[in-house]
Amino acid sequence: MKRSVWLIGVLVCAGCVQPPPAPPPKPFAFESGRTPYSAAICIARNARNLANITAEERILGDSAWEVIVRAGAETLAMAEAHNRGTGSLVTLRVTRDYRGNPADFARRLLSDCQAQPVER
Repeated sequence: MKRSVWLIGVLVCAGCVQPPPAPPPKPFAFESGRTPYSAAICIARNARNLANITAEERILGDSAWEVIVRAGAETLAMAEAHNRGTGSLVTLRVTRDYRGNPADFARRLLSDCQAQPVER
């Protein structure tokens, strides 16, 4: 009897162990010929052109912009556009809530934004 109780206790505790959290997705980096403001507006416009997607752009500090892309309550992507010479450096992180190909989604959000991928 004691052995059965002990075995049940071990099995119950084994189910309680949580795996370590997965690392956050790596961001995609793009150089854009647009200003940070113009790049953020472009990303938000591309997001809003997708079905059931919303986007909110807001200023970060003096010269950077952020865009949050959502489907309902789920955040699908976050982009930041920072000043870089005459254009901007855009970093875009697609979250795990997006169920498709993250690279394709990033490219779709930056299409027509005069953006080229940056190798990291």
